[in-house]
Amino acid sequence: MLFSILKEQWAVVLLAFAAVVCALLYVRNLNLKFEITELEHENSALQARLDACRNSLAALQTANAACIERESEIRRDEQAREAVMAKVKTRKRVAGTDDKTEVIDDASRKAVVNRLNRPW
Repeated sequence: MLFSILKEQWAVVLLAFAAVVCALLYVRNLNLKFEITELEHENSALQARLDACRNSLAALQTANAACIERESEIRRDEQAREAVMAKVKTRKRVAGTDDKTEVIDDASRKAVVNRLNRPW
């Protein structure tokens, strides 16, 4: 009889212990669900920031390519100007009252005029 009473008490203790463990597991499950929800929101925010950074990067790459193109065009123009200026020759002045004795020849003048009148 004593054994049966102890047996029943142990069963109650084990049931109480099992109930406590179940309650703890339930609370832990709720906490994990809450953490998952928080992480999903954080992930969404980070994804939005990543997309914004990618868009910004694409815009910067486009601007960079345009800048490089403008710079190379400026360099080509500078080289063309230097080539024209390197070919400039002078000739003796034929007539006039200026104190200058030499003027730019017609071919050089035409090259400079053509360069200045080029289409933009």
